[in-house]
Amino acid sequence: MPSFLMNPRLLFLAAVFSASLIVPSNSSFADEAILRAGDKIRLQIKGVPDEEKNELDGDYTISEDGTIPLPYISDPRAAGAKPSLLAQAIAKAYQEAEIYTNPTIVINFGDERVVRQVTLTGGMKRNGPVEYRDGLTLIQAISSAGGPSDFAKLKDVCLIRGGKSYSYNVEELLRKPRMDPALLPDDSIIIPESGRKL
Repeated sequence: MPSFLMNPRLLFLAAVFSASLIVPSNSSFADEAILRAGDKIRLQIKGVPDEEKNELDGDYTISEDGTIPLPYISDPRAAGAKPSLLAQAIAKAYQEAEIYTNPTIVINFGDERVVRQVTLTGGMKRNGPVEYRDGLTLIQAISSAGGPSDFAKLKDVCLIRGGKSYSYNVEELLRKPRMDPALLPDDSIIIPESGRKL
């Protein structure tokens, strides 16, 4: 094997470059975001008497179980839905419950841009937050942070999620990219470095 392929950093860069050739374009980023637990949305209802709007209009935070609390109907599941589809589902639920005849629900998300992030610490060229996007993987996040440092221990990468830690051998993932784990917002990635303690 050529000596340059034995260098994990060069191997990392080569793998990221080759993967970038087959990654689909980011044109879909202009589409509606997929809602997730913890997101804040603003809901407005139209087509109902003004005095009843106050019961629904307002800001809602999607709960950990993925729902939002609404009066008169079962809490609709918001996580995993696009805002426009959630609005249609809520309007339909009120119609089927015979509470409102022809309501129109408007959901605003991202008037103040919500930035989801993952945090990288340790053996990266740049430590700190990296903006999360749907489908972001561990290797892509490391690449977004400038790639591993010269002293990074890629065999002992730690992913912390929801208070639990998971260990990954990134050198192995580079050889088996299908095993590269997808990240979630608020994940933390720690890459130890030789001669340093974190």
